[in-house]
Amino acid sequence: MSRLERIVSGTYNAGDVASGSVGGFRTFKSVVCADGVELSVQASRSHYSSPRSLYGPYSKVEVGFPGKDGKPFNMPDEWLNYAERLLIDWDDPDDEDLENNAAQIERFRQMAGGVYQSSNGTYLNGVWAWVPVELVRAFVADHGGEVEE
Repeated sequence: MSRLERIVSGTYNAGDVASGSVGGFRTFKSVVCADGVELSVQASRSHYSSPRSLYGPYSKVEVGFPGKDGKPFNMPDEWLNYAERLLIDWDDPDDEDLENNAAQIERFRQMAGGVYQSSNGTYLNGVWAWVPVELVRAFVADHGGEVEE
């Protein structure tokens, strides 16, 4: 079972936990894709996950700071709905919240210019909140699957 699946299912092991994790703020080591893309996938009572608990299984997780070769990695446009700085409601968003978020996303795209967008319009880097696990699995699969460290 891959690290991502162990995190999502709540069956992680000591080797998955980053050093310095304490109490309710537990952090996991990065998920590493076959093409070299790495991303932080977190789930606990202190992260943007559902359930917001120390115990899985999780249907939504927090994803942060993807990178490749030490540089930020552009995420797909469909991830914009989950960008931390764009969330209107700091709660686990439902479909209505995501619909309401569309106008704010468009304003962000217009304001951000080249600062937070790549040339093809994707959000550059940061934290994504309450990302459906299926979206994370698809991203990892698109990048060759997960490799164990």
